[in-house]
Order: sequence, then structure tokens, then C-alpha cells
Amino acid sequence: MNNRNTLMLAVLGTLALAVAGGVQAQDPAQTEEQVRQRTEEQAQEQKRIYGEELMSAEERNQYQERLQSMKTDQERKAFNKEHKKQMQERARQQGKSLNKDGSVMTADQLRDREQDRDQIHQMDQTSRPMPTPAPAPAPGKGGGGGGHGGG
Repeated sequence: MNNRNTLMLAVLGTLALAVAGGVQAQDPAQTEEQVRQRTEEQAQEQKRIYGEELMSAEERNQYQERLQSMKTDQERKAFNKEHKKQMQERARQQGKSLNKDGSVMTADQLRDREQDRDQIHQMDQTSRPMPTPAPAPAPGKGGGGGGHGGG
């Protein structure tokens, strides 16, 4: 029985190595560039679209297609800059605000932002030095002199 178990383990081990070797044999066919490119494409697909909550599914698909069709980083940056402007304008028209990542602000976030602005405004008011009054003109040097009219 001991020999039988040893033989079984040897067969299973050989099978496991053969399977692993077959998987490894496929990997060298992929260059590092192909793996890097696939990784970048997957990351791009998972990346949030600025203002995507304001876009229809069709608009999101068109955005992805256009972005993927661009050849240079410069093209993509220009496209994203224009897209960001469009989404900010759309949000403004809908009475909404966008976070830095392009997501629509929740009511709580808007409230917090307003409270922060109020606090900053209050700090500005209290940290500014009080204006000093202009010195009063010396008596008899113009400025109305404080007399009663005349004489």
C-alpha cells in the first residue's frame, strides 16, 4: 500500500508539473508590452469618468471609445480638459456641484462646503486688523475748523 501511495503521489505530481508547464509555455508568447498594454486598458476602463453621473450610458461609451482611439497623451489631456469644462457647465445648469474627482456632491457635502466657507469668512473678518481712523485735521488748517460760521 505504501508503494501504491507513492506511485499515486508521483503521478499526481507529474500531472501538476505538466499542467503548470503548459500554462508557463503560453506566457512567453506574450511580450511584456502586451501585458503592460492590457493592464493599462483595464485600468482605463475602471477609471472614473469625470462627471459620469451626469452622462447617459451612451455618452459614457462614446467617451471611452474616443479616449481609446487617441494616439497621444497630449490628445487625451486636451480631450479630458474639454470634457471637464462640459461636465462642470452641465452640473451648473442642473444646479449641482462636482467634487474634484468629478462625482456629484451629495447634500451633506454641499452643506459641509457651505459651513467651511462660512467659517473661513468669519476667520477672515476676525483676523483682519481694525482700520485705524484717519487723523483729524489740525485746527486752523482747513477742514472746516469747527467754527460757527464766521467772522
